[in-house]
Amino acid sequence: MAIALMFLLSGCASPASHDATRAGSASAATSAPVAAAPRKLPPMRFASNVDWYPSKAKQQLVTGRVLVGFKIDAHGKAVSLKVLKAEAPRTLRNAALDFVGDATFDVTDPAYDPRDPTPFAISVRFCIVDCGTLVGYPGYEDARISGSPVKPY
Repeated sequence: MAIALMFLLSGCASPASHDATRAGSASAATSAPVAAAPRKLPPMRFASNVDWYPSKAKQQLVTGRVLVGFKIDAHGKAVSLKVLKAEAPRTLRNAALDFVGDATFDVTDPAYDPRDPTPFAISVRFCIVDCGTLVGYPGYEDARISGSPVKPY
C-alpha cells in the first residue's frame, strides 16, 4: 500500500493570552510569569525520501504530537534535542527527535542570529491520513507528518 508522507511547516498564531482576574489586587494580577515567545526557525530542509512515521505506529493507527526543543550548530544541524512536551507514545517521541535531528537549518538566513542563546522549538504532529482535531502546540511552528495505515503482512 502506498505510504503518504506530508510535511507542513508554517507559523502558528501566538498562544492566546489569558486576562488576569481583576477581582484580586494589582500585584496578584501581575505575579504570573510571562512566557517568552518562541524563537522563529530558520528555513529547514529534510530528507523527503525517508518515511518518518514509524511503521508499527501506522499499523496500530497511533497518532500524537511532540514539542521538540533544540539548538542549532554552525553547520545547521539540530543539537541538544529534547522533548519539551508530548502527547504521544515513546515511538513517536523518538521519531520526532530523529526527524528534527536529521533536518538541516539554513544558518545563512538573515533572521538567524547565532549569538542568541534562546533555544528553538518545533511542534511535530503524527497523523494517519488527516490530522482531524490533532493540532500542533500553539505558538510554535508546526511540522505535520502523515502516513497511510499499513496492513501487517
